[in-house]
Amino acid sequence: MKIAVLPSSYLPTVGGRQVFAYNISRRLASAGHDVQVHVPVKSYNRLQPQFRELCVPLPRYFYGLIVRLPHLGLFRVRRYLRRKQRQENYDAWLVVATYPSGYAAGCLKGTVPIVLRASGDDIQKSPELDYGL
Repeated sequence: MKIAVLPSSYLPTVGGRQVFAYNISRRLASAGHDVQVHVPVKSYNRLQPQFRELCVPLPRYFYGLIVRLPHLGLFRVRRYLRRKQRQENYDAWLVVATYPSGYAAGCLKGTVPIVLRASGDDIQKSPELDYGL
């Protein structure tokens, strides 16, 4: 399958959302799927080359436009996602986080299957309970 992953943030920031997006992408790719992770350009530029293998940088201000100029930003982001879907013909999209990625990817509904994983940025850790990583 050809799978697009759309996280709202990515490595090198380390939180639950980022770690999940990285791990699931690697596992899907190692299972033989063609995976492209669409990451914010700031994250992409900060990544070491060995972590860029599956990544496609999003346009500058991709998510910032949705936050700062909701109507215009959403229009522009959705136009980009529809164009990417037409160009790449993905079999499915895995969207990580409800806002802003899930909000933006709603435009693909009915065109291609979308899987949404609502996750946060935190990784819980408690040495006293021997819990977490």
